[in-house]
Amino acid sequence: MQTPASRPLGTFERAEALTGRRFSFNVVVVLRTRGTLEPETLRRALDGIQRQQALLRSRLVGSGSRWRFEPAGEAEIPLRVSERGDDDGWRDLVEDELLRRFEPGAAPLIRCAYLAGPRGKASEILLTVHHAIVDGAALQHLLRGLLARCGGREPESAGEAGLPPSADERFPAGWRAPRRWPASARFLARQLTGEIAFRWRARDRQPPPAGPFNCRILTLALTEEQTRRLVRATRRRRVGVVSALDAAMLLAVVRRRYPGRGDGAPHRYLAFPDLRPYLEPPVPPEVVGSYYSILRLDARPAADDDLWRLAAATHRRLALAARRGEGFLAARWGAFSMRTLLGQRRHRMSTVALNYTGPVELPVAVPADRGGSLELEGLHAFVSNFPLGPEYTAQTRLFRGRLWWDVVYLDVDMDRGEAVAIAEEMRRLLIEGAAGAGGDPP
Repeated sequence: MQTPASRPLGTFERAEALTGRRFSFNVVVVLRTRGTLEPETLRRALDGIQRQQALLRSRLVGSGSRWRFEPAGEAEIPLRVSERGDDDGWRDLVEDELLRRFEPGAAPLIRCAYLAGPRGKASEILLTVHHAIVDGAALQHLLRGLLARCGGREPESAGEAGLPPSADERFPAGWRAPRRWPASARFLARQLTGEIAFRWRARDRQPPPAGPFNCRILTLALTEEQTRRLVRATRRRRVGVVSALDAAMLLAVVRRRYPGRGDGAPHRYLAFPDLRPYLEPPVPPEVVGSYYSILRLDARPAADDDLWRLAAATHRRLALAARRGEGFLAARWGAFSMRTLLGQRRHRMSTVALNYTGPVELPVAVPADRGGSLELEGLHAFVSNFPLGPEYTAQTRLFRGRLWWDVVYLDVDMDRGEAVAIAEEMRRLLIEGAAGAGGDPP
């Protein structure tokens, strides 16, 4: 196996590494399959994707500004195989994986668990990856490669490659330091102003828990018809799907978590700009790596707000952030921001965080070993949360014609009843909002 050269982490990769040193910061994806898949076939598929992607055979070493990705020789992706229990058994495993850290200096930064059901019945494949080496686009590429190899097919671009560049190395010329110091100063001033207002008005809310915590998950989805109506409604209202989802989550939290206390108060929500298309040259999705950033944006939702009015406001705010290049600025200052947050330990990053990856293109069925086919029935994705992070987070996507979202909350923040109430309020707002906006079929 080719040994890639080491390289220093970019600034946003350092932010992710800092988070992973203090708390677990993992992406956990679940593939629910039906058909026949032998563990030996899955083992070969994991070896194949690891052979192709250098970050999957590397480790994180160093600290501070001296973090590096370093080759780790022949450390293969760990695979744990166990017998599948009931339909919900995978949820307990996900909650464990969200809290299970990758040890400093250990490799690789990915592991796999396979809950094998009886032949021809449902099974689950769980991939856990350190967030510093994967984003949404890379994750989809990894899953496509894994499924293809499980079906005995080697993807066309299966050659080995060295370590990919960091986002910093490909920032457009207009966004490289020191040319952007004035823009950075304005960006930091806006962030500081919003942070002060958020902390002052949120001072009576629950502080970050100091003791032990667990990540809890729940999942929900719209039907195909409800999804079509919502997409039509966003087009008629001229807002993005992510803006409608952000607005629904903000309203649901204000109504169900802060009734009577959240009206008109500043709330912070997180957006996740994808930098891949804007880098020079652009980074294609088949390059495994982390090419996104985190924007902390402000909103003042009231419990009686209209969904579409709030969605329009979030849409305008996201469009303004894009024009200002705030995705690049957030990436450049990511390590500084995370170091500050982890150091003060008294305030949360935001009220909510929602990541929308758009349509997911994965094969629904692939040929399986020993005859038959392997069908992909479900797809879930979760990201670790921690006491200084958002109070309520979700990963959302369009998959098989439906809108799916996977929620993570902390058991020390709320019980399952409150978490489900927020999720159901989000669903209700989107369904009724789509109908009210003319999303019904003629």
